[in-house]
Amino acid sequence: MKVPNSANSVCVPTSNSEKSVLEAIASFREEFNERSDSSELALKKMQEDIASVVKDLGSLKSQFEGVRKECEQNTSQVKYLRTENERLNTQLNLLKCEVSDLQQQTRKNNIIIAGVPRSRGENIFQILGELARLLQVNFNSYDVSAAHRLPSKMRDNRPPSIVVNFVSRQTKTQWIHARRVRKVMSAQELHPSFPNIQIYINDHLTENNNAIYFEARRQVKSGKLAAAWVADGRVLIKRTPTTNPQRVNHVEFFQQFIGQKSATIDGCRYRVTPRCSRCDK
Repeated sequence: MKVPNSANSVCVPTSNSEKSVLEAIASFREEFNERSDSSELALKKMQEDIASVVKDLGSLKSQFEGVRKECEQNTSQVKYLRTENERLNTQLNLLKCEVSDLQQQTRKNNIIIAGVPRSRGENIFQILGELARLLQVNFNSYDVSAAHRLPSKMRDNRPPSIVVNFVSRQTKTQWIHARRVRKVMSAQELHPSFPNIQIYINDHLTENNNAIYFEARRQVKSGKLAAAWVADGRVLIKRTPTTNPQRVNHVEFFQQFIGQKSATIDGCRYRVTPRCSRCDK
């Protein structure tokens, strides 16, 4: 109810009850106006806050879009670098294989003899003559281009091995074959004062091939490979008794066997990445 404030229009209450009602209405109007003003201010403040939030969201969206594009660029670059790294690793493995083959080629006529005790004033050619007698192979000093002991290794009580470089590969092959046929040959057979230790004659392998052969024999002992041997300086393995021999050119080949049981090797179609293209030759 609106109460006019004009001087010509005066509402005169006829009773106390009407006067109380008018006072209540006036009080309500005043309170309503105050609350309305307060609500308008609050609404205006809220609209300003919403506008500020919308503006901040727009800024964040722009920043997020920039970060997203940067992440896409980084992802693309990482993918490229990963591909490039795999390509370089493949090339590196290939180069390692080639270097190892070249090094092994220089030892194609070499044998290494382990288990012969060292004696003072020894003559390597006399020792070779005695070994030839035990192996029942012909021996002439002119068949040998060079022969010497390797340097002693620290903390190794075994006698240093003897490296022999023959003039021809045929002579080298005869010695290795004769030792395999004999199966057992003790140092005491060379001289009674020598200890009863076995004498071994093998291909003179490079450090890389020696590490491969060591790991291959370890896998054979654990039952994860059927066989491992060396032929003309190449390490060959058989995964099962019925599979074809396979050449191994790097130790990483054996990573497939880590944590595997021997039964899982049967029928395994193995592939290493990166790998050397010459591994299956």
